[in-house]
Order: sequence, then C-alpha cells, then structure tokens
Amino acid sequence: MTTTLKSIFKNLISIHQHQRIPFVLLDSKYNLLYANSSFCRSFKIGPKDFGQRRLDFLYTHNLNELIPLPEFSVEELARKLMVVTYQAEHEEHGYYLELFFIGEEAGRGYFYGLVQEATELELQFSEKSLQALIKASLLKDNDTANHLTRVNAYSRLLADYLVKTQRARYPEITSSFIERIGKVAALHDIGKIGTPDSILTKPTDLSPEEFDIVKEHTINGAFILSSLAGEMARDIALFHHERWDGSGYPYNLRRTDIPLCARIVAIADVYDALRMARYYKNPLPHAEAKTIILAERGFYFDPALVDAFAAIHDQFAHIFNTWGDEQEIEVLEELSTI
Repeated sequence: MTTTLKSIFKNLISIHQHQRIPFVLLDSKYNLLYANSSFCRSFKIGPKDFGQRRLDFLYTHNLNELIPLPEFSVEELARKLMVVTYQAEHEEHGYYLELFFIGEEAGRGYFYGLVQEATELELQFSEKSLQALIKASLLKDNDTANHLTRVNAYSRLLADYLVKTQRARYPEITSSFIERIGKVAALHDIGKIGTPDSILTKPTDLSPEEFDIVKEHTINGAFILSSLAGEMARDIALFHHERWDGSGYPYNLRRTDIPLCARIVAIADVYDALRMARYYKNPLPHAEAKTIILAERGFYFDPALVDAFAAIHDQFAHIFNTWGDEQEIEVLEELSTI
C-alpha cells in the first residue's frame, strides 16, 4: 500500500476510533480491514476479524431480492448510500450504509463506510413533520398537547409492565417496541385533520351520518402515517377504536386480530378522555375512570391488558396529575421549538 493510502487510513482511524457512529474500512472485495469499537459492538465482531472476514453478513434491499454487497462494482460502491439489513437475536435490523471511495492501488479499491440505524434516521427525518401534524391536529380537535403527552406515557408504561411481568406471552414487546409506542401513540387521532370542524366541535349528539364521518379519521390517519411514521403508528391510527368483542370500527376486528399496539393505546386514550374536561362533559376522578375501564374488560378492552391496568392504575393517575392542563402552556412552548 502506498504511503498516501496508509496516511489516509491512519487519519481516518484516529478520527473515528472512539466515535459513536459505526465506522469501517474495507476494500472492493468487501474484506474487512478495520472497524471502530461502535461497529464491532453493533455487528458482533472483533480485531481478530480484521483482514480475515468479508462483510457479506450485510445485505442491501432492492424491490425483488436481497443482493450480497460484494456483487457491486467499485464504481457502484463509490459514495453510495444503501439500506442494509442485519439479522441478530431473531430480529432484522435496518441500517443506512454510506460508502466513500478512498483510492485504488493495483486494481484494488479502498473505501470507508459510516453506518447508522435506519429507524434512528427515519425518526430524525420524520420527527419535525410529525410534530407539525400534531400541532395541526390540536387546532382541529378538543384534545390538548398534554393529552397527547399523557397517552404516550400511559402506553409506554403499560407496554413496559407487560414485558416485565408477562414476557413469554408478549414476545413482540421488545425494547424498540416500548420506545416506539412511547413516541407514536400520540398520533392515534391524527386523521381528524380531515374531519370537518362543524362535526368535531358540535355541542350536541352526532347524527349517524356525522358519526360515520368521524369514523373515517382512523382510515385517514393510517393513510397519513403509512409513509411517514412506520407500521406501528399506522396500526395505532387505524385500529385504536376496534373493540375486543368485535363491536368497534372501522373493520369490526375481534380479539388478537387487533394489533397489540392498538389495544394498548385504546386503554390509554379512553382513560385520559374520561379524566379530561371537554365541552360536552365534565372530567371524571380517577376512581370513576378506573371503574369504567374495569367494567369494559372483555368487551371494549383486551382482558389481559385491563388486568395489567388494574395492577398499575395508580401510576396512570400519577401521569395524569403530572401532566395536568395547568402545564399545557409549557408543553405547547416546547412543541413550538421543534
């Protein structure tokens, strides 16, 4: 290797060896030449693999099949951003891999790559758009910013309790599930952006035709979120008004045909709605709201989730009291800075 290439390698290693973003040096045959500690932790490799292993455990997506990265030419790899997947602990993780061409010697190309979790980048990219949608939804409905904050908190609390007490029953509740539901539960009613104000703020009972229009907010919300906030957010928007006994909407789903995330958010949303003052009703104290939730066990709500709620109901009350309407101005000011 020429002195120039060696110098570049040395400088890159010095810059990236202790950084949080995974960094890797490789050649055009995809042989691993060096990786920083963050990359090694992410992909379960070590210094013993340097010079001995190809990075063919990463794959890039296209519409039809998974193509091993080493099949790309040097020209295709040069400064190319790719979505790659990595299988670990029975879960498939998505990453963005950005490759930069360093140089070529004796027909052999050299590259360095930066890797970041796709979910993290997607959240960064979409968060401002989602916050804008949340602000818009607050203008359309009687809900408050604190209502959305509390629904996020209740949902995260319930999911965390389930994984701690019934992990075998809910294998889908991973750390990423808990983190995600604590961020996107607030988007459950985002589809009301498309509901006429005259219906949302009507002080008297809705007609059957008007209620049918309200029901459309679930489908509208799923449409808005499907390409912006991921599968969980879409499922929550679409299914959070389904009921355990099949009497909900929009599709009359029953029992576990309703996604778990939506079943969790249903309890969180109804509890908070009961506690809130709205133009058509007075707020209920915690004890009455709890009684109503328990009475809907096996009807509106998943019985197991109601049992979980019953075990931690006092923490629901604590969240409501912590994020009461008197903190509303602070929450709105925080949202306005995003």
